[in-house]
Order: sequence, then C-alpha cells, then structure tokens
Amino acid sequence: MNLHADSTACFRILQEADFGFLHQVLTFTRSQDESHATFTERMNSIHLSYLTELIQFGPKCLDASEYENRLADRLSIYYQVFAEGLLQLRGRKYYEFHRDWLSYLGAPLSAPRMLGGFCAALLSGLSHPIKAFKSMARRWPSAWQRQKAQ
Repeated sequence: MNLHADSTACFRILQEADFGFLHQVLTFTRSQDESHATFTERMNSIHLSYLTELIQFGPKCLDASEYENRLADRLSIYYQVFAEGLLQLRGRKYYEFHRDWLSYLGAPLSAPRMLGGFCAALLSGLSHPIKAFKSMARRWPSAWQRQKAQ
C-alpha cells in the first residue's frame, strides 16, 4: 500500500512494459478539507512514499550495491524531513503515522538515525534561518491551538 499510488503504479507497469513519453500531463487536485492532498501535506508523507517505493522496487531495479547506497541516502533524507516535522510540532498523530509506516516497511524507527535527522535539520535551519523561521511561524501557532484544545 502506498498513499502516493500513482508512481507505484508506474513502477509496477514498467516492470512488464517499455517506457513511453506523455506529451501532456492531466491532473486534478482537490483542496477541500481532508482530501488526500490535505492529508499528504499534514503528514508530510511524500518522503515516506519515496522510501516505500525504493524498498518495494529497488531490489528489482537496482544492483545490490546501488540499492544499498540509495537506501542509505533516502533514509538520511527521510529522517531529516521527519525530524523537521517533529520540530514543527506536527503532533502525536504525525509521529505515530510515521512510526507505524516504518514498522510496516520492516524498518522500525532508529534512534541513531533520528539523532542524525535532528542534527541535519538543525544544521539546515542554521544555514537557512529565514526559511526555518517561516516554517516554524507557519506551524507553531496551530500546534499551540491543538495543545490548548486538549
């Protein structure tokens, strides 16, 4: 299962068919409350999707050393993004969603990787302070509202 199933479907098709080129992409995005796009943004699940697809299709499409290198890179990026989400105070549901999905993938949360993710997120914030401030300013007020409501 993958929340971003379009690319997963492409990988499945490409296992049995040749690559083709589409001249025009036709898309539709809903913006109402609790749409798939809203959930994806709230849970920041796109990087988890990339990791899911790599674990599902990487061993079939890449040689062993290339797969291991890509997996290490993807996990590093994922844990940084995950840590950034935690620093943005996205809440318990965010943490549980990611923890449970990683467990489903057979790659449970790793304390050393979490520490590395937090360090990378903090370094990124220090090297891009305006971007970090805007991100926090956008997220923290709603996080405080959720805390007051509980």
